[in-house]
Amino acid sequence: MKRLLLAVCLAGAIAPVQARNLHAISSRADKAPAKATVQAFFAAFGKGDLEALVQTFDPNAEITAVRTGERAAGQLYGSYKGHTGVREFVSGLGAAFSTKAFTVDQVIGEGEIVFASGKFTHEVKATGKLFSSDWALKCVVRGGKIVSYHFYEDSAALLQASAGS
Repeated sequence: MKRLLLAVCLAGAIAPVQARNLHAISSRADKAPAKATVQAFFAAFGKGDLEALVQTFDPNAEITAVRTGERAAGQLYGSYKGHTGVREFVSGLGAAFSTKAFTVDQVIGEGEIVFASGKFTHEVKATGKLFSSDWALKCVVRGGKIVSYHFYEDSAALLQASAGS
């Protein structure tokens, strides 16, 4: 699959981004329904369309940012639930980071399971330091909606970028 380069600038909840090959992603939707749902998620994210992004999720979806469990106030890592949780997660990303680059290198699906991977660079707003990481995503899709979303990144790199000088 061709490499997507998304130059993401999250200011607030989600902002428009520039992307290549998003049309190619959506034009393959009829060949792999679960994969197409995740690709629609990335396309909505790339366009800065929060409502379209939310609609790729089941109303009872389970969202996991790095680890399962409750989140402390202001913390991104942990569990979120449903459409409200999707909005909270995206809003938290916008509050914490100014994204400088985001690439989707692969999206692979079989049955209801979809894996994606890539790289990103964020500026941590609280410190001004850069946070770069490879990332991976595992989604379970049923009925054309994401019911489980688990995002993995280098959490140690975030701790380092979040530390004061």
